[in-house]
Amino acid sequence: MSGTQTRGDGAEKLLQSIIGETVHTLTTKEAIAGGYICDHDFVIVDIESSNPNIQSADVLEMKRIHLLRNKNIAAFVSKLANAEATTYRRQTLVLVEELSQIAMLIPLLNVPYAYAHSESSKLKLAELESNSGILLEKVDRADSVERFNKAEAMVLIGTSCIATGTNIFPCHNVINWVGGSSEIKTKQGAVGRAVRRSNQNPWADKCVDKPKARIWDFNVHDQFVLKKHLEERCLYYRDSGTEIRRIKLK
Repeated sequence: MSGTQTRGDGAEKLLQSIIGETVHTLTTKEAIAGGYICDHDFVIVDIESSNPNIQSADVLEMKRIHLLRNKNIAAFVSKLANAEATTYRRQTLVLVEELSQIAMLIPLLNVPYAYAHSESSKLKLAELESNSGILLEKVDRADSVERFNKAEAMVLIGTSCIATGTNIFPCHNVINWVGGSSEIKTKQGAVGRAVRRSNQNPWADKCVDKPKARIWDFNVHDQFVLKKHLEERCLYYRDSGTEIRRIKLK
């Protein structure tokens, strides 16, 4: 069984040549009822930009300024992850797009964490350290994921190198801090990482059980240009047939 048999480049025939044709399809509700995947729901957090006065004609730059580098989001994510870990021993996976997001989040965490990225350029890592004061080392992705699966790390922060095709099990919370409108990144990324059943984890005895996962996303409500992307992501979330709630931070 596998989920979301599609590719972002339209090469479905290539995919089928690798895994075979789809012979039976289940809805998400049926997959949950059959015990194939974990139950889950969604929460959209209404939040303000931390740099509301900075504007650009470039939509991608607006995403970078107001979503990816939003200090209010970093503060929310760290408080959630810290509280979930210390109070309930529940673990949090944070999916990000840029190294700067990892560097922004690390100083705010007071629980054991791991991170994963695919950047190998010493120059880029040195530049990040110069700008943020945080040294990100080259890491073994498999080692970071294993530490999380063993509950040695209560928070795992990762770029696209772990967003798809990676068996990450104890994701009580999955933070989609990637944005955009990609079906692949949304379904195979945030949703796909959230729904692994905890009893499939080889180190399940070290982790708190996960009867239900929660996927978090963000509405930067004072930046209208980001609204369309969120609407697209919510359409993909609705395909799960599970609850989508909205909360507003005061």
